[in-house]
Amino acid sequence: MESCFVSNKKANAMEIGINTGVIALIPFLLFYNPHKGPRNRLLDYTTIIVYSIAISYGYFIAIFYVIASGA
Repeated sequence: MESCFVSNKKANAMEIGINTGVIALIPFLLFYNPHKGPRNRLLDYTTIIVYSIAISYGYFIAIFYVIASGA
């Protein structure tokens, strides 16, 4: 969705289409499998943090709009 709305000014005003850098993380999230080979704790925790940010990103935008609108 982000890449579809890159040049749409109305969508950009709602902060849709301006975060195309997040798309670069998708291959890393899809192909990381923590159960092959020895465990790497740093990589495991980093993946948990990145997944949490990616999943909750829409909620952060919604919270920002609710706070910004004064509702």
